[in-house]
Amino acid sequence: MKALKNYLKNNKKTHLIFDFDATIFELILPWEKHFDAIEKELSALDQDLWSNYEQEITGDVVTQHKYIEQYGKKARDIFDKNSIWFEQHHLQNVRVNEPLVEFIQNDNDYVKYVWSSNSRPSIERVLKEHNLMDSFQAVVTREMVENIKPYTYGFKHIDDGKTAKEQYLFIGDSINDEGAASALGVDFFKVAF
Repeated sequence: MKALKNYLKNNKKTHLIFDFDATIFELILPWEKHFDAIEKELSALDQDLWSNYEQEITGDVVTQHKYIEQYGKKARDIFDKNSIWFEQHHLQNVRVNEPLVEFIQNDNDYVKYVWSSNSRPSIERVLKEHNLMDSFQAVVTREMVENIKPYTYGFKHIDDGKTAKEQYLFIGDSINDEGAASALGVDFFKVAF
């Protein structure tokens, strides 16, 4: 947290975009079972893409991107519906990044957003449980975008049309967060949970 505060002290930012899972909180889920409930649907939609996933040629995120690139809304609906179901039925625990939560609750110098690849019900539940729902100008979830990070669709729900991109800082943990920031031309700060 000290590193983030130092960064913000030395770099004039007005708008902070936070990833959710493994940044502010960590959702403890059996991620290895993430696609179990939709295996038949995905293999029926495209056996080659599914085989690449099963053979670990592509991981979860790349597999989602490839399906959505090829099959659009039909594939997106499968992934969105599954994500909501999976997170609601398999969430085992939530770890809290206490210093970051304290910063979000107590620092009013910035306009703050959440931009996540998790589902809205999970995010809202956790934010409400920790009294953080009102801390964010917007909460962008996977159901709101055409494709998840590193695609930049989520930024359209954040961009006010007046703030220069130099004023934004994307705070996250993953290569997908960093990739979205880079594609937008927004600075990135990596958080270690």
